[in-house]
Amino acid sequence: MVVNSALSAGGTISAVTDGSSGTLTLNDHTGSVLRWEESPDNQRWFVLGNQGNALTYIGLNETTSFRARVKNGSCPEVLSEPIQMTP
Repeated sequence: MVVNSALSAGGTISAVTDGSSGTLTLNDHTGSVLRWEESPDNQRWFVLGNQGNALTYIGLNETTSFRARVKNGSCPEVLSEPIQMTP
């Protein structure tokens, strides 16, 4: 039996911020969020533990980019567009 799944789609991230804290929400994605990742330089990415559609951060003290890793069914993982946050 073959199961067809829609391709994974990373989507885009919207933000509601208040200085050094905020909430990021993944929109227009196809699949489940495997994890969120953060980077101070858009080259080295560090895994965050959250697997939901939203991520809350507190105490941001430097410009940081965030992205989500998404997977739908048996399709390959994809990344959302990153968003850069500045405290």
